Order: sequence, then structure tokens, then C-alpha cells
Amino acid sequence: MSNATPAKMNVLALVGMILSLLGLVLSLSVGWIPGVYGWFGLFALAGVICSHIAMKQIKTSNEGGRGLAITGIVTGYAGLLFAIIQVIIAIVAIIFFAAAIGVVQGVTSQLG
Repeated sequence: MSNATPAKMNVLALVGMILSLLGLVLSLSVGWIPGVYGWFGLFALAGVICSHIAMKQIKTSNEGGRGLAITGIVTGYAGLLFAIIQVIIAIVAIIFFAAAIGVVQGVTSQLG
């Protein structure tokens, strides 16, 4: 038996990973509901920031949790990507419907 104590894990790495996974899962599941587009990207953004800070802390303090921080960074950027796609889709839909309404109003004004 060894008396070696395990390396202390960086808590910020765990928090970053949880926030990033939460942002990714919520973006993929309920992020497509109209009016919700992109808001869950904020969880992913917070996860990315926490994970980057944790990586810096892990380098300087020799703590554990590097894998958690890397997971938080990767999943956080994926969640941000989906949030950005959702916002772009919402903007295009708004522009499309505004143009469609303008066309219908133009046609009806010429008929009547």
C-alpha cells in the first residue's frame, strides 16, 4: 500500500465542465424553441471561461483536473457554435418573414 495522497483536483475545472455540458445539452434540446434561441450559449461561454482559467491554474499549481478542463473547453465551444447557429437562424427567419409580409402588403395594396 502506498501512502501517496492523490493530487488535489481543481474545482474550477469541474465547474467549467459542468457549465459547458449544460450549455451544450440545453442548446441541442430546448435551444430550438422560438424565443429561446442562443440563450443557453451563455452557460457554454461561462464554462469555456472557467475551463480556461482552470487550465492556467492547473499549470501553475500542479493540481489535477486537466482532463475536466479540456472537456469543458471542447464542449463549451461546441455549445457556443450551436448557440451562434441558432441566433443566425432566428435572424434569417425574422428577415424572411418581414420580407414576406412586405410582399403581401405590396400585392394587396396594388389590388385594392
